[in-house]
Amino acid sequence: MSTEEMSNLVRALAADLIGEAGFQFGKPMKRYGLSLVPIVTRREQDSPDYLNAAEALERGTLVLQETGSAVNIVLGRNTGQEVVLIEEGEILAGDGTQNRIVVANTLIEPGKEARIPVKCIHAPHPLSKGASFLTAGAGAIDFLSRIRVQKYQSIMTDVEHYIPEEAVSQEEVWRNIRRYSENLGVEDETDYTAALERIRSKAREMAEELRVCLPEDTCGLVAVNSVGEVVSVELYNKPGPFGNRRGFIEALLVEHATDEREDTGVEVTELVREFLQKLENAESDEIQAKEGHPNLVMSVAGLHGEAVVSPAAPGGKAHILYCSLGKAQRVSQ
Repeated sequence: MSTEEMSNLVRALAADLIGEAGFQFGKPMKRYGLSLVPIVTRREQDSPDYLNAAEALERGTLVLQETGSAVNIVLGRNTGQEVVLIEEGEILAGDGTQNRIVVANTLIEPGKEARIPVKCIHAPHPLSKGASFLTAGAGAIDFLSRIRVQKYQSIMTDVEHYIPEEAVSQEEVWRNIRRYSENLGVEDETDYTAALERIRSKAREMAEELRVCLPEDTCGLVAVNSVGEVVSVELYNKPGPFGNRRGFIEALLVEHATDEREDTGVEVTELVREFLQKLENAESDEIQAKEGHPNLVMSVAGLHGEAVVSPAAPGGKAHILYCSLGKAQRVSQ
C-alpha cells in the first residue's frame, strides 16, 4: 500500500467520525476545565482482529524480552492467534533490566517475533539478556508529544532513512525525565517510571470517576481544554483495547486539567468536528509514512501522533486500527 493510500485511510476515518458513520459522539463531559467527548462505536463488535499490549499480556499470548545488547530494541513474540498491537508511548517495566518507553506503534503477527523500537527511561540498570517486561500503561502526553515532534521532523527530513528509535534523541529523553522528576520531587532523577506513578496518583480518583461515566461501547476520547483547543485524540476501532489501556486518562487530567472555566461560545462537539475536518483535509506534509511500514506519522493543528494501518487480510479492506494525537502542555515545566 502506498503512502498516499495509507494517508487516505486516516482522512476517511476523520470523515466517518464527522458523519458518525460507524461511530457516534457521546454526551460531552465537562470536568476540571476539560471537555471530554467519548467516541462510541456503532459497528457490531468486538472484532477479533487484534489485541493491544495490555490484553495480550493478560491472556499470556505476548512475550516481551530484553535482547541484552541493543538498548533501543525490545523483542516481542506473539504466541496467540490474533495480531498484537504494542502502542506507542507504552511503558515497559523490566524485571532486572532497564525500563523502556515504546517510541513507535508495532504490530506482531500470530506466531511471529518483532523488534519493538524503544528508548531507555531508567539509566542505572544494566541490560539483562532474556529478562522479561510487563506493561505499565501509557506514558505522559507531554513527554510523548516531545518524542513525536522529533519523529515527525525526522521523517519529513528523510523518509527513506527514517528509523523511529534513531529519530528520538536519548539525551532529550533524559532531559524530559529530569524535568518531570524535579517537578514531582522524585529522588532518582533518572527514574521516569517512579515519576509517572507520582503523576498517576494525583489523578487516580478523578480518572476513575470519569471512566464509570463513559458509555459502554466507548472506543475513543477527544479532549478539549478550557480555551477551546483540542489537546488529545485517542481512538481504537473497537472498545476492548480502549478500556484496557492504563494511565491515559490520568495523564490527560494531570497535564491539561485546570480550574479555568472559560466559555468559548462554541458547542464542544462542534470544536471536535472542526479539528476532524482539518484531519480529513490534511496535506501531504502533515501525514507521512515510510513505504512498507504500517505507521503514519502526523502533525495536524498543533497535535502530533501516529495512526496504525491494519495488516492485509484476504478479501478484506485495510483500515485504521488505532489513532492517537496529543499536544504538549501550553506552559513548559
